[in-house]
Amino acid sequence: MGFFGAAGFRNAWQSWGAHLDLSGFDFTAFQRLEERLFLKGYEVEQLSNDAPEADWATLYALHGRGLADAPRNPTTTPDPLSAADLREMIVRQETVFVGRWRGEIVALTRLTPDGNEVDSEGTVTHPDHRDRGLATLVKARALAWARTGGYTHAGTGGTVLNLPLLRVNTRLGYRVERMWVTWVRALRKRPDEEGMCDKCSGGQ
Repeated sequence: MGFFGAAGFRNAWQSWGAHLDLSGFDFTAFQRLEERLFLKGYEVEQLSNDAPEADWATLYALHGRGLADAPRNPTTTPDPLSAADLREMIVRQETVFVGRWRGEIVALTRLTPDGNEVDSEGTVTHPDHRDRGLATLVKARALAWARTGGYTHAGTGGTVLNLPLLRVNTRLGYRVERMWVTWVRALRKRPDEEGMCDKCSGGQ
């Protein structure tokens, strides 16, 4: 940190990564939360690849809402996806758990298997249903599925500005790793580049 600061770099963005040892994960710690939310009309399930078109449309809209609402920086911003691209990615390589309220999808989390590990991303709760523990429950159900399926570790990450998700992952038992720091520095042209035309300098 001191080296880059002294060299004139600016600490522009900070991100975090976290891992969870699934051998010690126990869903029973979240059963009371599940019961409490069930009494309020919430249920969590794994989304089937042959889910109705209305579910896929709602899922994509919620995905977009998450991208718009969640704090991000350039190193944690995913490439934009169309509804068809997101669906193809999920069907081909991901597992999705959703939270429903009276049948309608209002929360989701996506898991990508990678060897013995699952990477978690795209956890979103609709604004009308936040601050009730729903994101925690949806991720807990997804992690329980991963452990039952033989996966040994789970990974996730994001910007340090996303405090709600950091709190969710702390409740689930993730251990946060050292911060990922992105440094930037403006570069000046070399003296021999002065006076060069745009064409010669590549338009820079």
